[in-house]
Amino acid sequence: MTGRRGFLRGVALLGATGAAGCLGNGGGDGDGDRAATPTTVGPGTFENNSAGPGEAENEGALPSALRVVSAVGTNVAQRRIGTVEVTVAKADWVEEVDLTGVAVDWTTAHDSYELAARSTDTDADGYFGIEPGRGTSADATLTTGDEWHRLVFDLGDDNEEIDDRHRRLDEDSTHFGRVLRTDDVVSLRLTTPGGSTTTARLLAPTEVNEIEGTVELTVR
Repeated sequence: MTGRRGFLRGVALLGATGAAGCLGNGGGDGDGDRAATPTTVGPGTFENNSAGPGEAENEGALPSALRVVSAVGTNVAQRRIGTVEVTVAKADWVEEVDLTGVAVDWTTAHDSYELAARSTDTDADGYFGIEPGRGTSADATLTTGDEWHRLVFDLGDDNEEIDDRHRRLDEDSTHFGRVLRTDDVVSLRLTTPGGSTTTARLLAPTEVNEIEGTVELTVR
């Protein structure tokens, strides 16, 4: 009798152990499935369907078609910057960018302006000129990554002609806004006809010499 009871007890224990093992494996598979699909976005992580570094954040949004390379202030007098020249280049992914179709939002602490290229018929708060870089084509279209063109923004007074829509008319100048002073910040937003946007912040230097000349603006 003792031997029979011992045998039956062993069979029962073996069956319980096997069932527990099956349940354990099933639970492990479920946990693994849940871990493979993160649903919480935290520092250093992103959802499987979200954009990674360098991609558009919103579905259907285009990456930046333009790069802001540098910016300088010219027509400097009495510690004020009368003109800002922003050098831009096209991104590698886009075949070409016609700068005459680019719209610019120019925002400072005082006001904001919607600007267009002087060669267009678009109604705008002001207009900017386009100056092709040295060794590039004379038109306003960027076709290679090595081409750099300058967007010229005439501030306060009419210091430049390149931004004027009809140079023969003195009253048709297209300057806008206020001259920049030390520590001024400009938020720049460039939008192509296709809907791609590029943003940058231009920081005026903390010190500007009294003599006329050119100063470098920090681009962020």
